Amino acid sequence: MSARKYSMTAFIFIALCGCSAARTTENDAIGATYLDHPNAGVKYPARVGGGLGAIVGIPLVIICLPVTVPVALITDQNMAPVAPLVGTSFGFATLFGSLTWPFFGWWKYDDA
Repeated sequence: MSARKYSMTAFIFIALCGCSAARTTENDAIGATYLDHPNAGVKYPARVGGGLGAIVGIPLVIICLPVTVPVALITDQNMAPVAPLVGTSFGFATLFGSLTWPFFGWWKYDDA
């Protein structure tokens, strides 16, 4: 295997290990465990990922408006037009937090 394949395999493995460690409660959003993590090595990359997700999500909201506005009108929900923004923000926060969690976060996470 080439170095590129090894690095890509390691990247996927680390991301899967971190994503499998996501712990949620009924009141938490998917990425909230990484955004509120007690270790700065996990918390700050997750926040950077959330910001990047918001930057990606704003144009996505504008592109998806022809679909999300009628869905919001039909279902009487005002959250549907910004769903792509929320999804990308929490998705990127989870991705960035999960990439650093195997290195910085697993030993300082209490189960309480």
